[in-house]
Amino acid sequence: MPKRVNFIGIQNEHTLACDGYHQYTVRTGYDSVIGQRTGDLFCYTAKKPGKVREVNKSGIIVDYDDGDTQGFELGRRFGSAAGLTIAHQVVTQLKAGDKFELGQAIVYNDGFFEPDFFDPKKVVFKNAMEVNTVLMESPVTHEDSSAISTRISDKMSTNTTKIKYVILRFDQAVSQIVQSGQEVTSDTVLCTVEDPMTANSQLFDEKSIETLKILSAQTPRAHAKGVVERIEFYYHGEKEDMSATLQELCTQSDKQFKKRAHDKGAQGYSGQVDGGFRIDGKPLPVDTVAVKFYITSSIRAGVGDKGVFANQMKTVIGDVIEGEMKAQDGTPIDAVFGYKSIEARIVNSPILIGTTAALLKVIAKKAVELYEGKVS
Repeated sequence: MPKRVNFIGIQNEHTLACDGYHQYTVRTGYDSVIGQRTGDLFCYTAKKPGKVREVNKSGIIVDYDDGDTQGFELGRRFGSAAGLTIAHQVVTQLKAGDKFELGQAIVYNDGFFEPDFFDPKKVVFKNAMEVNTVLMESPVTHEDSSAISTRISDKMSTNTTKIKYVILRFDQAVSQIVQSGQEVTSDTVLCTVEDPMTANSQLFDEKSIETLKILSAQTPRAHAKGVVERIEFYYHGEKEDMSATLQELCTQSDKQFKKRAHDKGAQGYSGQVDGGFRIDGKPLPVDTVAVKFYITSSIRAGVGDKGVFANQMKTVIGDVIEGEMKAQDGTPIDAVFGYKSIEARIVNSPILIGTTAALLKVIAKKAVELYEGKVS
């Protein structure tokens, strides 16, 4: 129905990448077009032929046949949507020296795109997974609700990132800071912050220093469970005015900023900011450092999360069913949805997609048996 076509933009703005996504079994052809119309955070395709100059861990640089040069960031990138910070992974199939054609994917987000089964040089949109669904009316399907199995709950896991800021004065010292790649829990101490008196250790003996540290140390905690993927330092002022430990940490962070920019052929930059830099709407004061921790964790789909059946049947998960559900012939059942919920939307695609996908699986199995000579 036209009214449902108009909803697709709003719906896709709230779609998250899940571990179990793959390209559609029943395709319309438009899944090959989407990658041609997105930015490099999702998919960037060549607008003209060219050659890859360089590929490294965090960037790719390409030279077009007409002499233009362009760079793209690879690896972990972070986006924001509806108050959430989402971890994206941008990858490429290309290597240094490879030539590419018009329309070929240079970089793509592997959470939303994957190489086309029919033409691996191109990528197709993926935001679907096959789920054996029973259509029946029950308490869990009331008001378009649904139930899923624990297996599908695991396959619908997604990565979300918690941003944690620690604000420091230039005269404070930092020690025992967590490292990128380290796993943390809610109570994990991200770093130990010392005031100038305790940081100047040559004024006291060792016992006095430890006592003063216990009394005055600040120990900000993660308040999240996951892996520390990145640590960035933003500072309002000159590094020369900082304590020795802050100078060293800010210098290391600046090198990482510049390397990521250099790897994609862009001009380098540092973490030095001005009054326009804000945290939760508040400007960063002069002679202050903001330490930004990115803590990423994987979250399973659960009760209260939203999902979509057959492209447009929006639903709220009302239950995650423990144990196995099976049909009479032993087929595993991974979801329960209401047939009345389909009829109320006045659409036929759920039935067409379901029957066509089941038929394609049977045909594919028979085709493989024929190819292997198991049937004549």
